[in-house]
Amino acid sequence: MIHLLQVEQGVYSGQEVRGMMEYERVLIDDILYYAHVTTERLFFGVNGGSWGCISDEKKDEWKSLSKEYNSWLKETISKGLPESISADDFKKWADLFAISKNGYPADGGYHYNIDYTPKALQKVLNLSKGCIK
Repeated sequence: MIHLLQVEQGVYSGQEVRGMMEYERVLIDDILYYAHVTTERLFFGVNGGSWGCISDEKKDEWKSLSKEYNSWLKETISKGLPESISADDFKKWADLFAISKNGYPADGGYHYNIDYTPKALQKVLNLSKGCIK
């Protein structure tokens, strides 16, 4: 559904955006899941989830960034769903997604260091107003 929304929002412009589309999808999942259900099982939080395992050389970086991510997410959701996510925050957590072995590797044609506007994320946040407090 998120990929359909991304296409509808005009962010799909070919293969070069695949990594950012996957990352945006997972970030949307985390924000909505965290806001509505629990902090126990985030997709790319400290407890793992669908992001898969982390390579040994990236484990320390992963632990540090994922703890920071969980703190950011908790703060972001503390007063309900945010109106938006800053471009800096959106890009920062894309880097976290990119270092994980998540099935969407940079050497497999997934790109994370590109200009990408999270239009689907913004649309989901707007559509979810009043649904999740």
